Amino acid sequence: MERWEDDLIELSNLVREEIPPAYWKVTESVHAFYSLRREEPADQHEEALTRTAEAFDRDRDELLRHVQRANLLKRRIRLVRRDSPYWPELCDSITKIGRTAAQTTFRSYTQDRSEIYDLLLHNEQEHGKAMRRAQDVLDVIAIPMKPPPGRVARWAASQRLLARWTRGGRQPEPVTE
Repeated sequence: MERWEDDLIELSNLVREEIPPAYWKVTESVHAFYSLRREEPADQHEEALTRTAEAFDRDRDELLRHVQRANLLKRRIRLVRRDSPYWPELCDSITKIGRTAAQTTFRSYTQDRSEIYDLLLHNEQEHGKAMRRAQDVLDVIAIPMKPPPGRVARWAASQRLLARWTRGGRQPEPVTE
């Protein structure tokens, strides 16, 4: 059980502290590349673009390493009580985080600048939603630091998670009379 707790803590740290800065570094590299393409004089153009592309590759590789680690931890954490209702939501969120990370690359976009920024904006919104969903599920599991309920309590657990998302993560105020 100690290994499960260590994996859960590491996954929680990845989702909260390591993936977001790495994702924003990649996004900044994409923005820097297109800004350079537009503003750089022709004689320094190739060198600056090469440096920016190398920085992007380095940042993207770091982000993808974090995402691969999160996928491994997700699979190992799921081994405890496989029938828990929390796992599909966590797995879906981690998968979406990985997909948005893989899609953030300037080499796959067309030349139209407005199209690039529209795709980046959409990607950032999807990434943010997936990160929040993963953090919500991890909060439910990691705060009490015990495996989630199994099939017996599936309905009750899914209702608590649904209520948490609809209230924005806030608990209702106690009624006093």
